[in-house]
Amino acid sequence: MKMEKFKYEERNGKNDKIYKKSLMKTIHFLGVLNRLLSVINSAICHIYLTCHDHLKARIQGD
Repeated sequence: MKMEKFKYEERNGKNDKIYKKSLMKTIHFLGVLNRLLSVINSAICHIYLTCHDHLKARIQGD
C-alpha cells in the first residue's frame, strides 16, 4: 500500500484533488474511530471499576 501511495504521488503530485479528498476522508474516518474506541474504553473501565468495587465490598463484608 505504501508503494502504491508513493507511485500515485510521483505520477499526480500531492496537490491532486482526488488524493487530498481521499486523504481527508481517511483522516476523518480515523477521528471517528478514535472517538468510538474512546467511548468503548470508558464504558469498559466503568464496568470494571463497578464490578471491582462490588466484589471488594462482598469480600470485606464476609
